[in-house]
Amino acid sequence: MAGAGQIVLIVALFALYAASVPAQFVPEDVDMSRFKAKREYEKHEFNLSDFVRCSVQFNRMKGRYTVGEPVVAPLVVSNHTRFPISVTTNFIPRSHLKVEIRPEGQRKRDHRGPLQAGFYAPQEFFVYPLEEIEHPFLIWGDNDTPSGLAFPEPGEYTIEMSLRISVPEA
Repeated sequence: MAGAGQIVLIVALFALYAASVPAQFVPEDVDMSRFKAKREYEKHEFNLSDFVRCSVQFNRMKGRYTVGEPVVAPLVVSNHTRFPISVTTNFIPRSHLKVEIRPEGQRKRDHRGPLQAGFYAPQEFFVYPLEEIEHPFLIWGDNDTPSGLAFPEPGEYTIEMSLRISVPEA
């Protein structure tokens, strides 16, 4: 239970929608000299269930926050395939990132953040096998709440996030 003026977060789910990269894909003109995880790549046993993965690094988040304090969720997209790929997405609510916040005992609501839809276009990231892209996602302002805050009062909140990506090579 949260104390006076405190928020306790439970990040319940982080899902990713992505297509698997087919086994017959052969990249062209890829500079493997920039490939940092080559040693891990050579030891790793890939299979057909490998795909692009996404997660939240919970160990880098605090468990309790003060009302009005920004919450930073470190999101990680990793290429868990045997091929270098391009990933197209952005980490903006109302666009490719869906964030739902549910105060304890209440209905969940969409967190749309302070930006308007279409404010930032999706970006393309080139990702080598076993390489990760980290993006710190700030959950703080929300134009849809009377106070303008994502977590307007003390209590426990559950956050659910899903990220839509596209992999042109898939």
